[in-house]
Amino acid sequence: MDSQGQDQEQGQGQEQEQEQEQEPARGIRRPHPEEGTEGEEQKHKKQRTEAEAEAEAEAEADTVSDPTFFMLRTRELLHLNIGEPKNILLTPSIEPNLLIRKIIAGIPKGVANRLQYLHKFVQKLPLEEEESTLYHDDIRDQVMNAFMKEYKLRFIFQKCLNRWRVHKMEKTVEAEEEVDPITLCPPEKAIALYDWSFKRKFQFEANTLALMIESKLMYHEGGFPVPMYPKSPKNNVEFSYPQLISIYYQLQAHGELMWGMATLRQCNFNKKRWYKYHKSAITIAAIKNSISLLDTRDGIDLLSDFIFAKMEDLRFQLTRYVTDAYIQAMVRVPNHWYLEKFKFLAMVHYEAEHFGEDRTRFIESSCFKLFRKQNLFLRELKSMNIIR
Repeated sequence: MDSQGQDQEQGQGQEQEQEQEQEPARGIRRPHPEEGTEGEEQKHKKQRTEAEAEAEAEAEADTVSDPTFFMLRTRELLHLNIGEPKNILLTPSIEPNLLIRKIIAGIPKGVANRLQYLHKFVQKLPLEEEESTLYHDDIRDQVMNAFMKEYKLRFIFQKCLNRWRVHKMEKTVEAEEEVDPITLCPPEKAIALYDWSFKRKFQFEANTLALMIESKLMYHEGGFPVPMYPKSPKNNVEFSYPQLISIYYQLQAHGELMWGMATLRQCNFNKKRWYKYHKSAITIAAIKNSISLLDTRDGIDLLSDFIFAKMEDLRFQLTRYVTDAYIQAMVRVPNHWYLEKFKFLAMVHYEAEHFGEDRTRFIESSCFKLFRKQNLFLRELKSMNIIR
């Protein structure tokens, strides 16, 4: 019994020692089961931040310092803005060289100015004056390649923008806008115009629009031509250059192209240049139109001055009664056969004066024959109760 008790006491003592070894010492906190994962996440975060810091340090080491000027071969100093340019489509991924991006951002507007600007990087100098030839040639090639990329991107984006604008304006077209504003009927030969400033699509009849443009270009006051730039009958705003090009090709497709629009297109829609080239034809057309219609006081004055001047030259009696009879006839019966004969002779007279030709004999002989029929003309006016 004594031996068995001793054995039990020894076993219990060993078990207590093992439990004491397994239990942590007092004062030390037991770790939570989830604390192990949080520690690992913190380690990963530290590793990430360290990797990012190293990557940023490498990127800063690799980047070129921000250039503020560039010396050309011609010793011209090209000043550049500080920082990343914002008015170009080239990104660092497309063109990593910041200097090239700044040079492209400094390209001015206008074809002539752009060519002059790019010529600074393309021009060659004699070999004895060249310094760092390889560097300048490399810059030249990079500038030209970047220029082509930039304007190809601009062209693509402009096409996308125009298609989107046309789509937006097509969706907003109402039934009222599909009627021609001059004839107030749906157009048979439709001319479609898109105006993004008003965000609207306009439709016109080809024939009426061509006549309106012709009348604006051939507008005159008293036989003196005063050409007016074509305007939209919808809002009375002058057509823009792209709209005139669109109108020209649409009228040509419909077969409604007239002389004024065709010749204006030859002058690139420049009204001053067009008037300079066609001044004689426009002036003669203005005089003929004024005399033939007699719808203005200036037209009546042109014809009456010619008739009364020829009466004095041919020594026919010119009285107040006769002058009033002619003027009343021009106002009330402008298409009388007697006046039509004088219209033709007046047009011949003014045309000969304009071109410096001598048609005096023909004009005076024809006027003499007409003046001999003046009594018949006056009797007809009396029968129509135009004069007493």
